[in-house]
Amino acid sequence: MPQAKSALVCIGEVMAEIRAQPGGFHVSFAGDTYNTAVYCHCSLQGLGSADYVTRIGEDPLSESFITAALAEGLERGLIRRDPERQIGIYTVSTDAQGERSFHYWRDTSAARRMFDATIADANPQRMLADIAATAAPGAIVYLSRKPSPFCQSQPAAP
Repeated sequence: MPQAKSALVCIGEVMAEIRAQPGGFHVSFAGDTYNTAVYCHCSLQGLGSADYVTRIGEDPLSESFITAALAEGLERGLIRRDPERQIGIYTVSTDAQGERSFHYWRDTSAARRMFDATIADANPQRMLADIAATAAPGAIVYLSRKPSPFCQSQPAAP
């Protein structure tokens, strides 16, 4: 049976979140667009689907992300792989007062090349064609406008 077209397509950077906890670290995946795709997919409860567009590496954390995204019900058709770069990473630590601190490693993440016209599968025209083929008529397409690796020249939305 062919897959139903998506009611929502989210475009953005997913990152591996490494959180310190007693006895070691916990790895999960997050980002505003990824979280939106997951929450909407769950909320649709089979009445539609949500797709996610991102660019990740071929490293072990990127492989773990694919497993996590599939477990959340997202398809991998619009997730591009970059053999030269990795998924972005950030750590979260919480001090004794409950204040959280974040540290980021994303300057050379694969998502920085998500719309690089010199890379065949990142060409904006090809990406738009792939999104159009996946999205249902009237689907919502969400691209985060906050400062991000692939929107550096765009001002942040108010």
